[in-house]
Amino acid sequence: MIEFKKATPDQIDVLQTISLETFRHSFYHLNTPENYELYVSKALTKDTLALELVQPTSEFYFGYSGQKIVCYLKINHRVNSLDAYDPSSIELQRIYVLPTYLAQGIGVQMIEFIKNYSRQAGYQSLWLGVWEHNLRAVQFYKRQGFIQVGAHQFMLGQEEQTDLLMECKL
Repeated sequence: MIEFKKATPDQIDVLQTISLETFRHSFYHLNTPENYELYVSKALTKDTLALELVQPTSEFYFGYSGQKIVCYLKINHRVNSLDAYDPSSIELQRIYVLPTYLAQGIGVQMIEFIKNYSRQAGYQSLWLGVWEHNLRAVQFYKRQGFIQVGAHQFMLGQEEQTDLLMECKL
């Protein structure tokens, strides 16, 4: 069973390490090295992550198996939801499991955690964006009750990609 704890500013080194490792495992092989490096050199720097970590509308959570961090997620409150402001909706912006812990049911536990958290906070829906070519993730979200409700553009380096917008009613 995974235990979730809110990340704190003094854990910025851990957050950057897990962010880089999981993002590389998920996307490096599917993109050009140039676009991948351009993206991470801006989005996953210690400074950028530190700013995100202290935003009052964002929260990061680490998932622990015993004393070991095996996953993390980021949620955003009071943001544009599905490209339109909706105060009854919360965004799941990042959800990643370390490669050595994939296919062990951790993702399902993460989704259950965020659904329960969101319900308790009074939200009525949970939404996320997922790259259209990340078929494993798209299928996973469908199994967890998400449906595609739209799409929007996402810049990875200099490449414009399409993210599917998926929503789960709580």
